[in-house]
Amino acid sequence: MRIPAIFLLLTSFLLGSLLQTAPSFATSKRPLRIATQESTAPFVMPDRQSGLSVDIVREALHLEGYEVTLTFLPSPRMVEALTTGKIDAAFPLRSSHLNDSIYASDSHITFSNVAVSLEENRTTIRNLDDLAKCRVDAFLGASKWLPQEFRNMAAANPNYAEQNDQKAQVASFFARRDKVVVLEKHIFEYYAHKGGCNPLRLRYVIHDILPPAPLAVAFADKKLRDAFNSGLRKLRESGRYDVIVRKYVDGDE
Repeated sequence: MRIPAIFLLLTSFLLGSLLQTAPSFATSKRPLRIATQESTAPFVMPDRQSGLSVDIVREALHLEGYEVTLTFLPSPRMVEALTTGKIDAAFPLRSSHLNDSIYASDSHITFSNVAVSLEENRTTIRNLDDLAKCRVDAFLGASKWLPQEFRNMAAANPNYAEQNDQKAQVASFFARRDKVVVLEKHIFEYYAHKGGCNPLRLRYVIHDILPPAPLAVAFADKKLRDAFNSGLRKLRESGRYDVIVRKYVDGDE
């Protein structure tokens, strides 16, 4: 029996449409609006839409079927945007600074805040009492977010200042050679080695005198928080988490 040409044409069209649309159903991801800091290399780098923290959050959620769209906001505005429903999640935030309507994830990254001095100055910094004797340039907000002992030191030290631009902070540290800086260790090393802030390759000493600061992702929905925690566990167990960290700490980013 001869099959009409119009039937063959219609069948081919329908099959083609199914083949084109089927993969999109299999690979579609649920979109999420997530806010993060405007720029804190190597953790967040808006010009690349990536960074150490960004990649961890994005890949953990991807494993649970979500697609992340980033928006960049100052830290004080992130919680407000989250509580008013403008975004689905925000990072990095400290669990202790969130209200009861926000759900904090397991810690996805830990900030290691340190003091750094130039080796040539032979500065002894074993504790905050030693730091009080130094000219100190800390990151903006350090006297608010770091422990009370640090706040006391900052208030009593006439040579204490804070710097908003951390690249400028590191560049000034190497250029002036007369002060100690306080900031997150990986941020310092990123600018010292990859940001062009240490052209003379001066040697420095890291003084680990401050407690680590675990950071979390804040979610407006408990189920989303739980999904992220699940994806984060998978990321760690697979070894992919460590690969991401090495990429930004030891790699060429």
